[in-house]
Amino acid sequence: MTEVGWARVGVWFTVAVWGGSFVAADALLGGAAHLSPLVLAASRFSLAALFFVVPLVRAIGTGQLHLDHLLKMAVLGLMGYTFYFWLQYTGVADTNAAVASILVVGLIPLMTALSAYALGQEPLTLPTVAALALGLAGIVLIVAGPHHSAVLTWTSTYVFGGLCLIANAVLWAVNSTLSKQWMRDPGLPPLVLTGGSMTFGAIGLVLASLMFPAGGGWGAVWHLSTGGWASLLFLSAICGVAGYFLYNYALTRIGAPEAAFYIYFEPVVAVALGIMLLHERLAPASILGAALLAIAAVVLTRLRARAARLGSAGAPLPVIQYEGGHDDARV
Repeated sequence: MTEVGWARVGVWFTVAVWGGSFVAADALLGGAAHLSPLVLAASRFSLAALFFVVPLVRAIGTGQLHLDHLLKMAVLGLMGYTFYFWLQYTGVADTNAAVASILVVGLIPLMTALSAYALGQEPLTLPTVAALALGLAGIVLIVAGPHHSAVLTWTSTYVFGGLCLIANAVLWAVNSTLSKQWMRDPGLPPLVLTGGSMTFGAIGLVLASLMFPAGGGWGAVWHLSTGGWASLLFLSAICGVAGYFLYNYALTRIGAPEAAFYIYFEPVVAVALGIMLLHERLAPASILGAALLAIAAVVLTRLRARAARLGSAGAPLPVIQYEGGHDDARV
């Protein structure tokens, strides 16, 4: 199997475990554990960061990392962990899980494609935009089908929460695009960049949890049951360490928009686990949404393969171009 093939296997694994993280997080946020969102995120990534101590210390000790590398990892840590989860949890609290899934999971691939195009990393083709939009429509049907009344609620708090979730998607998109760009530096391989950015992000989350205490605070962590600790370790080691490393590795082998597209399948995993573990029912709209998502995946995969063939042959790719002062796009 080629490196690109292994990258796709890795990102599929990441999507599977990230989809399962909703079940583990729900067990820790509710029930007897009742961790606050910030404490959960801070404890999760503080534990995960410990797995990267050795390669990070080795990189610093050998002089592999310089000040500009540390600054880049700090930026990625604040964007991809601290502010990302802060905005996400605020948005979830002010809206609901259905809207959060649509705005976060649904918008990330579109925002990532736009971000990669804006930073000049990858061309933006109209068929790619159409495939991403089709995937977004599938997400809306999957999530909003069983919760249509919850999605259509409008208050000032609700709108603010929605804006937080949109900003959340933008942060992830920029973070993914910059990660792909900065990992081209030999001093910032995926393992080092993931560990460094996660460490900075965990520090930010710990400080935020101390500045804005809620619930039982950090004391609730020490009173977790055996099952609670198992859920926390799953979120830290599997979703955090393995998931984020494999996602960053995938960014070095495939485009950021393609890697981000696979995130569309997180709700599919979450819905499947909900049916198997929580005995939830699958709405007809969700089935249609899954079909649209599958079509979008096939279209995007073929577009990427075609782009690779054209690129290797030296043929120009049809990209959206904007000519001086005009707002209309042409292919």
